[in-house]
Order: sequence, then structure tokens, then C-alpha cells
Amino acid sequence: MIAEEYRGYTVEGTLKTLEEIDTAKDKVMMILALPSMVKNAVKTTKDFTNGVPFDTSIGFAAGNDGKRQVNQKIRIEGNKNIFTNNSGKEIIWTNQTPKDIEMIINSKLNSSDMGDILEGKVATAAKEVVEVKGIGLKLLDTSKSPAGDLDIVTDDYIIEVKASLAAVKEKQIPKYTDPLHPNYVNSDNKKIIYFIEDTTTKVPTAAKKLQKIKEANAIVVTTLEDLKEILKNG
Repeated sequence: MIAEEYRGYTVEGTLKTLEEIDTAKDKVMMILALPSMVKNAVKTTKDFTNGVPFDTSIGFAAGNDGKRQVNQKIRIEGNKNIFTNNSGKEIIWTNQTPKDIEMIINSKLNSSDMGDILEGKVATAAKEVVEVKGIGLKLLDTSKSPAGDLDIVTDDYIIEVKASLAAVKEKQIPKYTDPLHPNYVNSDNKKIIYFIEDTTTKVPTAAKKLQKIKEANAIVVTTLEDLKEILKNG
């Protein structure tokens, strides 16, 4: 059944198509997000008065489900990026220059830690087709407590690198994929890729994790060639 054939009734009794209903839902989401946006605006005004630089671009971006999500953009203070999510929580990380990124990749490739080496290999492969904007980013909250980390960041994707499904923390998935999660850290609503070297699902918990990742609209890849193909195509 196509959208034009479907009919639903509003409170007033007028007919609505699915497209109109989706538009109404978007408006409701915007209204629900207004308190956080007002809080951001007040903070930005104070920062401006105190001479603190900021990014004024507060708007919308596409979420992982293709729908528009309220996206409060990053505020910049010195070399710090500060993102306020829809729950009002601030997430802070240090900006990385291209030189920083190159040094970190080389350090990981020469590490004795197998996880670091894998992350370095994935970043090197990603660099062959797109620009890597960050690697091993440590995220903090306002109390300077850890708020998460981003393994590899490009313009369009966050790539989480895992040796196996056993290394995937199921509770962490919504932090990258659900804009309404209180600890959401995906400041630009980027698409999520899980690079998992070994996706063996002999253990029931591993199969459950794989299903959870897919349900969150994240992409699972197991080879560098497949990763590069996805990154090339945006």
C-alpha cells in the first residue's frame, strides 16, 4: 500500500497521509528538544559576552534511520570541542590535527598491543579512500570523567574497531546510535561501522550482540577491502 492510499484521522477528524503524519512527528520532536536548545543558547550568549569562541551552527542532521534529528552542534573553546547532546549532557574532546593523527596511527602500528595494531591497520586502510578526522579520541564529561571513546572518525562515519564480538560492549551501542540516549556522543549523527575481525557467533551472547548492532542500523564489516568500499561510497 502506498502512502497516498493510507488514511489516518487527526483529533479534528481531518484526513492525513503518512507523509503528513511523519511531518507532524518531526515537529513534535523539535518541540521536545527546545528546552535543551534554549539552554545551549543561554550558554552561548554567556560565552560570547566573555569572549569565548563558539560554533553558531545549531540545526538538523540525518540520523542513522535517515530521518532528521535535532543536532546541537559543537562549541569550540581553544583546542577543545564541546558537544551538548539532546539530554543536555556536555561531551568534551581535544581536537586532533592531521599531524597528530599521523603520529597516533604510526604509534598504534608499532605498538605491542594487538588491539592498537588492528586500529592502526584499519585507520591506514581508511586513509586510502577518505580523510581520517580523528583516531583514539577520548571523550570526557564536564567532571573530566570518561564519557567514551571514538576509535576512528571520518566525515561520514565513526568506525569502532574490535578484534571479536566478545570485545563489543552491548550497552555502549546506543551511545553511538540513539540520539535520545542520555550519554549520546555522536555529535554529527554520523553513520556507525563496526569493524570486527572475527564475527564467529558460536557463543549465544555473541550472536545476540551481532543482532543488537544490526538492529541499531550500524554496519558490520570484517575485511579492510569491504570497509574501503563502504567509505568510498559514503
